[in-house]
Amino acid sequence: VFESHIVTSIGSQCEHLILIGDQNQLRPQNNVYLLAKNYDLDVSLFERLIKNKLPSKQLQVQHRSIPTISILMKHFYNNALINHETVLNRPSINGVTYPLYFIDHNHFEESVADGQSKRNTFEVDYLLSFSQYLINQGYKTNQITILTTYLGQRHLIQKKIVQQHSTLKGISVTTIDNYQGEENCIILLSLVRSNKEKKIGYLAIKNRICVALSRAQNGLYVIGNFTMLAEANNTWKQIIQQIRESNLLGNGVPVYCPNHVNNAAVCIRPGDFSQRKLGGCNLKCETRLQCGHICPYTCHADGIKHDDIICKKLCLKSYDDCQHHCQKTCHYSINNNDESKHLCPPCTEEIPFKMVNCEHTCNLPCFMKKANKIECAIQVQYTCTNGHTVYVRCCDLRLNEHDQLCNHPCDSILACGHKCCGTCSTCLSGRLHQPCNQEQIVVYFCGHSEKTPCGELFGKCMERYFKLCDHTDIPPERTRSLQCDIHECNRYCLSKCKHSRCSRRCYDLCDRDKCDLKCGRKFPCGHYCNGICGEPCLQCLICNRQDLPHSVTKHLAKNNIRTATFVELECHHIILTEEIDQHVETFKQQRKSVEDIRHVFRAHFLPNGFFIIDYPRCPQCSYPIVRVKRYVSLIKRIHLLIRTALPSFESTTITDRLIIRDNIKETECLPTDIRVLLTVNHDNHRRKIYYKQFLHMCTLYNTLPDNVKQEVNKCLKSLFSIIERKKSVWLTKQQWLDLESEYNRLLFLSQLKDIRYLAELEYFKYDNENNNKNDTINVLSTIIETQGIQFNKDNYQICIELLHNNNLMSSTKLEWTSLFIYCKTMNDFEKDRQTCDQKWIICPKGKHLIWTAKSSTEEIDQLTCAECTKKEPEITTTSSFSSSRGRGRNIRTGRGGPPGTGKTFIGVKLTEILYIIVNVLLDVKNQY
Repeated sequence: VFESHIVTSIGSQCEHLILIGDQNQLRPQNNVYLLAKNYDLDVSLFERLIKNKLPSKQLQVQHRSIPTISILMKHFYNNALINHETVLNRPSINGVTYPLYFIDHNHFEESVADGQSKRNTFEVDYLLSFSQYLINQGYKTNQITILTTYLGQRHLIQKKIVQQHSTLKGISVTTIDNYQGEENCIILLSLVRSNKEKKIGYLAIKNRICVALSRAQNGLYVIGNFTMLAEANNTWKQIIQQIRESNLLGNGVPVYCPNHVNNAAVCIRPGDFSQRKLGGCNLKCETRLQCGHICPYTCHADGIKHDDIICKKLCLKSYDDCQHHCQKTCHYSINNNDESKHLCPPCTEEIPFKMVNCEHTCNLPCFMKKANKIECAIQVQYTCTNGHTVYVRCCDLRLNEHDQLCNHPCDSILACGHKCCGTCSTCLSGRLHQPCNQEQIVVYFCGHSEKTPCGELFGKCMERYFKLCDHTDIPPERTRSLQCDIHECNRYCLSKCKHSRCSRRCYDLCDRDKCDLKCGRKFPCGHYCNGICGEPCLQCLICNRQDLPHSVTKHLAKNNIRTATFVELECHHIILTEEIDQHVETFKQQRKSVEDIRHVFRAHFLPNGFFIIDYPRCPQCSYPIVRVKRYVSLIKRIHLLIRTALPSFESTTITDRLIIRDNIKETECLPTDIRVLLTVNHDNHRRKIYYKQFLHMCTLYNTLPDNVKQEVNKCLKSLFSIIERKKSVWLTKQQWLDLESEYNRLLFLSQLKDIRYLAELEYFKYDNENNNKNDTINVLSTIIETQGIQFNKDNYQICIELLHNNNLMSSTKLEWTSLFIYCKTMNDFEKDRQTCDQKWIICPKGKHLIWTAKSSTEEIDQLTCAECTKKEPEITTTSSFSSSRGRGRNIRTGRGGPPGTGKTFIGVKLTEILYIIVNVLLDVKNQY
């Protein structure tokens, strides 16, 4: 403590001052070195009074170091220190002969880059190897401290611990100046200085020597050039002379094996410690583990406990009921109290055995014979009912159902266009296909997208709104809306760069052309951004060249890196600007110009004027390009078309039917896991309807006649196994079609079985007429029961005609039954999603939204809009408003509603005018 700090704290009322300290410890540090050198400003009041012979008393009992180490303090204190009894019986250092030792060397130091600090590589390697040796002796990292006199040495030690000695993480590495007042069990001291000039720098300060040699409790090991130190400093000369007389100085630290005391050595170089990797010696460890095997390691110290060793030798214990030996790796564990865990597994030694049922001779594991679990594994040929020839196990052919054995690939083309990944048996001979294992990118009208299993009848967009701009405003909650709204922001557009900016509102089309200039931002690495002005900056392409895809590195090699520009899409694909611009331009040029009530723009139109709702896609992964600022004008135009036509769409979809009962039908027929799945997100409306639809389908199957219960159970069992494996009740379109076909097939199959039953009772007389009826039964059997034939509406019509023409119709009227409770067809359920699946189109006038199941462009070209062909009334009203924000502005600007909503209102009823005014006021309220 500085003298000034003590003096200023002594008040006028002080009568007696007692100072307790150690004048041989480090002095206080001055910020100005010359003040300490020329004026002794670093001398504390305590030290100055001691030097001026002021009467004082020395505390003599020390509680830190063992006597071998504390004897070094006689060079710093006038009166000898007395060792407390607690330091007299401490254990010696394991594996090291002496608790105090000085390692002498002549390896020179080197200067650090700044020229002020020093480091000695030899001392670093030696102390790190010595530390690893001590860790192998059983010491913890927090029991070892490495002290050094220079920061450069400390940094080098810490760097090598991280890079080369990860097991030493946790060892404290610090300088002497920062360790005053601290102590530890083992201290490794690096003195660093070793040079031809015999300069020792800080090591000449007696206070530092005292602090360095008084930090250890049980072990102190010092490495340095002691020959040079003895010549350069008198204090070091006296210390080294004492150490040399005690035979505690040498070229290397003496070590010994704790298990073989006579096997000692002196580690002169850092590599000498590696010859004792486990802390012992090179002899084999002869200790037996509790499992009975000999320890597999060489001689090791307490750092490796025998109880922690995992024996990897073979068990080789003899079985009691056979002559074989256990061939499993030793499985004895002292940490497991369960005796059953120590038992050997069943004998797996293979023995020849002749089967009783099939007379095949094959090799069986010994335990199967002892447990009488004999299964013939010989592969035999099997031909299924579909004609597939496969090889199956003999025991499976005898014991299992034959319709579950065929593993021939199904290879059918599913409704999604992909090949079925199931087999003949798992797909029930093509009657209930496995779900497609591909993924699809679903793009909703609003612009949101997600990845879903291919062909799955997923729900509508779960988001509340789609917001194209970067404003932080949150649109108001719309409780009546069951779909994601395209939000129309009324604030000024943020589309800009340093060359131009848009001056319009966000909801309007941008009046700013896209900028083609390169971004001028400079990264901290010194490279420039290869993005486009006005777009978010890319990562540095030069620094991250190794992580870039081949398509980008190819362009970097061809083009000048200083001028090449790229655009990063939402899918994180990086594409050359010219290529993506051409790709988007092709998307626009494939359509023709159509005049809206306010704008003339290019959109996704077919030659007949019908607009297929879609967004430009990434050329590499087909992900929609929606939020790229460079093409925001095109996205706004597409949104405008959707907003214009969507209000005229009168929803007949199932999610708009609010008359559904909340009570779900009884589900006793379903497994427990599927019942749990039917309770997930039940508050979601479409999901709730789908669950009810699923239960309706299961109810229809369970109400089929008893004579087809076996087929029903087989179909439902396969369906439930698919659902439990996917953990989802959402089925694909192909599976719904398969279930519907199978249900109708089973209806006819039940009718066919009844007819056969009557025939067996000789209900039909054997005449020419009834012979024809028997032929009809055979034809029906071929259509209905033949494996591999998909029962469709054409087969249904043939069966109906055969039954009717031969007077075989029962009292129950057979009709093609749809599984959908609220819809007539699959299309009614499918179109409810409102996705960009090439089936939603807008009429040429942009007024009406139409869904078509036709996929080819030639078929769509022949379409006509039924609403547009109707004769329009002379007086137009605006009684239809969209739920999207901003529809009330139609009266003033005609914006946001269907074409024609900006016309003069003549002869409109008073109630309609009031309705319009209320909507305008509500819209103004939502804006402000």
